[in-house]
Amino acid sequence: MHLPIPKSYPVQPLADGQPAKDRATCDHCGLSWDDGVSTSITPTPAGRCPFENYHIYITDEDGYIL
Repeated sequence: MHLPIPKSYPVQPLADGQPAKDRATCDHCGLSWDDGVSTSITPTPAGRCPFENYHIYITDEDGYIL
């Protein structure tokens, strides 16, 4: 789950079927990006999802992520 990614964000999600040399997909939010394109957000290789700031986490009553 994720919040909308602003159009001004330096990395934009790839559309379904959009070709990319080094396609990477986040297991949490399901968004994909071209990991072969280096930006300030995604230095190659990216160890984390560039959309992490837009992830939504569900927590229990003690604040633990479910």
